[in-house]
Amino acid sequence: PEAGRHFIEALDCALMHFQSAGLFRHCQIILATHSPFLIQSLSDYPANIALTESCQGRITICDFQNLQYLHLPGWSNYSFNLVMYYVFHVPTTELHDELYGYLQETKKCYSENRLDNWFLSNTSIRKTKTWIPVIDGQEGKPKAVTLQRYIRNFIHHPENTKNLKYTPTELKRLIEEMLSCLSY
Repeated sequence: PEAGRHFIEALDCALMHFQSAGLFRHCQIILATHSPFLIQSLSDYPANIALTESCQGRITICDFQNLQYLHLPGWSNYSFNLVMYYVFHVPTTELHDELYGYLQETKKCYSENRLDNWFLSNTSIRKTKTWIPVIDGQEGKPKAVTLQRYIRNFIHHPENTKNLKYTPTELKRLIEEMLSCLSY
């Protein structure tokens, strides 16, 4: 992965050297990769991404038209986690954490309660899960929380075994809900 992160930079240096030597004026590079690290490193370059998929023996190629969605609003670099989600169709807990933290920061909702209240007041997100807190080994009173908060607590409090693990469908749904809160 580290080599992939530096590949584009090294390629750019080589191309500038060849261009300054008068070997060409303009150049187009075509790369094929399965590496989100390589795609992430394209943030500073004009790039087009085409996705290929194989379905029932047929290969399709389509342009990825949503490059702006590969970074969070106000960020200049592509988010590795958004590349994983949009390009490779992999929802991750790391993307959940990134979106949760981004929304806490941009909405000035630094506590879980405040972010839950912001979701309730500004989105269609509702409290649909029950979280059982465990503090100093003692089970607390169950409380209704958003799925976003439930999964955040599940990720960050693995010692708490009183709550059921979320499903991949729930993770995908909450990511979609949080993405809908972003303003590009």
